[in-house]
Amino acid sequence: MAHPITPEPIRDAARRVLLDRLLAGSLQPGTRINETELAEEFGVSRTPLREALFLLAAEGLIESRPRRGFYVADLDPDRVRDIYGTLGGLEGLALRASPKPGAERLERLRDIDRRRSRRAEGYEPAKAVSLDMEWHQVLVSGCPNRLLLELIELCRQRAYRYEYAYVADFGRMGTTGLDQHAGIIAALAAGNVEEAATLLQRHWDYGAESRARWLSNGAITPRADGDSAD
Repeated sequence: MAHPITPEPIRDAARRVLLDRLLAGSLQPGTRINETELAEEFGVSRTPLREALFLLAAEGLIESRPRRGFYVADLDPDRVRDIYGTLGGLEGLALRASPKPGAERLERLRDIDRRRSRRAEGYEPAKAVSLDMEWHQVLVSGCPNRLLLELIELCRQRAYRYEYAYVADFGRMGTTGLDQHAGIIAALAAGNVEEAATLLQRHWDYGAESRARWLSNGAITPRADGDSAD
């Protein structure tokens, strides 16, 4: 089925559609991207499509291989450590640069985690990951440094691919992340921003190591009953 690109700049529209597919896992790691088929599907020439692909390559989501074309970037253990470690550092900076969060924002964080907890069984991976990303977005939303928030969002997009694949493989999320979130909220509620930032870095480091182990062990494999993604 054709999906014609809308009147927004063709390059940007093509990038947006491809980004959605990459993040949702519908374009699998290592897959060659068929430019001819995509140009026909989108109803565009290959020039703006290639511009969109080069943008995604610059963001590290796909690879441009000389004389071979574009391929979806593999999920890499070292890469996930880089992304998650950077996110922990940047979000910690954002917390330190923010005014003390009020009761309303802390309650929003608790509410997101309650919604995640209620969906512990039978929810879609995309929804689980979206709720987790929403939690982190709300956490740093008080930061006045717009550039810092843009850098965080860029890293968050790269992390989404790993999160989605990880949760989709296990079929559900565990409770470790929620427990870590609760500790961060408690530190903020007590006015201890430095402790919250330290716990936040540990949270991302824990996520990095669990996902790196998963990738090193062959990633998508059958799971024992009761296993979950933490």
